[in-house]
Amino acid sequence: MIPLHPVTDVDHACPHCHVRLGVKGWYIPGMRNLAELACSQCGREFYGDLPAGHGLHYPMLLEKATGVVHDRVSVPWFSEWLYASYTQRRSEPLNLHVEEYKPVRRAVLLNCLDFRYGHCLLKLLNAQHYLDRRPDLGLIVLVPRYLRWLVPEGVASIWTVDLSLSRGIEWNDWLGQEIHRRIEELEECYLSVAFSHPHPDDVAIEKFTRVTPFPVHEWEERLYRPTVTFIWRGDRLWIGAPSDGIPEGEIGSSSCATLEQSLKIVTLATRLRKRLPGLDFAVAGLGKPGGLPEWILDLRMTTPDEEAERRLCQRYARSHVIIGVHGSSMLLPSAHAGAVIELMQEERWGNALQDLLLRKGDLREALFRCRVLPLTLSVDALCNVVVSLLDDWTGMLLHMQRKWCLHESGLISSAWVEAREQLHRRRSLRTLTIVTINTESPEERRVRGESLSGAADCSAGTLRELGHEAYDFYANDEALQKTWMHEHRLRVQGAQPSEPNAALLQHVRKAAEAPVRHFKDLIRPVLQALDSRHSWFYEILSTQIGHHQPDVLLVRDAGGIKGDFLKEIKPCVRLLVGQVTSTLPGRDELGCYDLVIASSPDAVAQCRSLGVRAELLGSAFDPQELVALVRQYL
Repeated sequence: MIPLHPVTDVDHACPHCHVRLGVKGWYIPGMRNLAELACSQCGREFYGDLPAGHGLHYPMLLEKATGVVHDRVSVPWFSEWLYASYTQRRSEPLNLHVEEYKPVRRAVLLNCLDFRYGHCLLKLLNAQHYLDRRPDLGLIVLVPRYLRWLVPEGVASIWTVDLSLSRGIEWNDWLGQEIHRRIEELEECYLSVAFSHPHPDDVAIEKFTRVTPFPVHEWEERLYRPTVTFIWRGDRLWIGAPSDGIPEGEIGSSSCATLEQSLKIVTLATRLRKRLPGLDFAVAGLGKPGGLPEWILDLRMTTPDEEAERRLCQRYARSHVIIGVHGSSMLLPSAHAGAVIELMQEERWGNALQDLLLRKGDLREALFRCRVLPLTLSVDALCNVVVSLLDDWTGMLLHMQRKWCLHESGLISSAWVEAREQLHRRRSLRTLTIVTINTESPEERRVRGESLSGAADCSAGTLRELGHEAYDFYANDEALQKTWMHEHRLRVQGAQPSEPNAALLQHVRKAAEAPVRHFKDLIRPVLQALDSRHSWFYEILSTQIGHHQPDVLLVRDAGGIKGDFLKEIKPCVRLLVGQVTSTLPGRDELGCYDLVIASSPDAVAQCRSLGVRAELLGSAFDPQELVALVRQYL
């Protein structure tokens, strides 16, 4: 911390006399934190940067009389900003909104005003250090309005300045005098160093955005829906790799370059989609939405507000991989996503990592999840990197994670083998075989379809889009079911129903353990004993289940299938799910299900009161039926 009030201390030398300048006071007219200085020999007066923010690394001196900036560290952009702000200084009042949360007499001021969004945000991240480690000091945050939503809880006061980013360089004497007046009311005040690149150990991004980052320990479980987000930036474009087969644009030709970037993003998403079934691909960032295929989620916006920014952070936190061109637009995405791929312009390699917020943890894990690659990388090469990140992350942990590399305990082979088997089991869940049974009659299905009321027939198609094998069977439609048997070169042998007996049920249990090709023959003797319907109903249904051996068997009407059949068929499926839409079936049927889903809280409560695991599945529209419904009333 830097002493600010009542005594300011800073070390600057007169550029003419080369003696230490005397400190007369301090002044903060905007983004610059300045000391008022005077030379005891030549009498010249200066403003000099206090060692905060970029002034810590690049301290400048400005002569009050002439506006000349003395840059002894040769950083032109920082000296030019100081000169421009001083020569164009203003004094009109600004909208300064002060929020007081706790009374303080001793404080530290964190100035987050700046001309660059990334600079403002990175300065703000210094707040956590004072909240965690200096509870004896009240933290005052000076912040532009567009960053107010990111100020963490626990600060003593928030001073919000209604100053746009384009005016962030501004020197405003009214603001300087107002800040000075408020600070002088305190007994003691320090200025935060406000490191321009705070260390990851000092930052937990969820304290600022209130959004929990991607849980990397759930990497595999979430791969049923691989999620990738490209960060759009209109002034730094992903262009220039001739091997992509896309016409090259030029930065100077904005329309051509923007079109090239759009084509490359769509090409990347298309190629990823072919290799990653169920891909969820989005484009986010500052820009005008439109011009992308419908299956790419377009989250671009021209003027984001607080709620929109938080929703974007939630999207980043759901993303396995974030991709984008180097720049401040990568700060919040990289802080929340599971992994990040940054495309770097050749002239900016010296700025690598400045725009990435990495998590604490093992260095090798961080290196694996964070890739900085040339901007000229081709679409195919980038596609390969994304797929590798998704597929190889947990495998890398099995070989390199710290707990498997401890010399003291060594590698406990049984624990490692169990971890490997868990990985394989999780990977096997990426692609499921899901069979849905609908027990409606053809007439009931026709009426439902015409009325647009009831369960839509879209589940199989949607699940297949997510990369799973999915099948819908209409068990009560004799024509459809017998057609299925005919297409699979199987024959239905009708028989009269009879009463079930223990011997036949035992026969079914053996059938569940038999190879698929023997399933039908072994189970047929018991089928007629299970229901008063024609024997083809359960005969074909059992054959279909035996043929597909689904991971998940979903019965649309939980009471539409007899409990005896469910009990005997259960060993053939990994998860048996029943859906309740109206009347609750009896305990015998419900008790067979591993899970019951219901569309009303009352039905869920009734199921749970019977000791059956149940979850609420709210009503929704199949998009196609929603369109049809709207057309009916237009």
